[in-house]
Amino acid sequence: MRTWFYRINTKLRGLSPLSFILVMGVAIYIPVIILLPLYYYFPDGYIIEIPDEQSFIFDAVLFVVVAPFVETVVFQMAVIKIFRRLFGFNDICLCVLSAVIFGAVHSPFVTQCMAFLTGLLLAYSYIIYEKKVGSAIFMVTLLHMIRNLPIVLFS
Repeated sequence: MRTWFYRINTKLRGLSPLSFILVMGVAIYIPVIILLPLYYYFPDGYIIEIPDEQSFIFDAVLFVVVAPFVETVVFQMAVIKIFRRLFGFNDICLCVLSAVIFGAVHSPFVTQCMAFLTGLLLAYSYIIYEKKVGSAIFMVTLLHMIRNLPIVLFS
């Protein structure tokens, strides 16, 4: 099991920023595809209302720009840096811890599960890009924006 994980990890770390965005931009929807049928069994999911034009613009700015940036700073950057510094956790523990906290603040249950899996990918992306020349905050915020955009467009 470790061999395939290390091969994938090595490939992802070697990708150019654009290739990384494309690969992770697709990967970030895997939790949605896997867990979407659970909304049938747990119907207390999102209550989607048809927004008016002003609400749509507000939601778009809030959910596609502001929330991804703030959540990246809080749930990836702060959690990873603080727990690495305080407890010396390795990267795998930091990814899982960040994802657990990220998932816990989202609701309802199915959304928490999706947010946990998405949080793993975002935390992993942050860890990769904090060691590269590019900005980890920018990369993770961009991936999070890609993840949130359809929620606003299709609601």
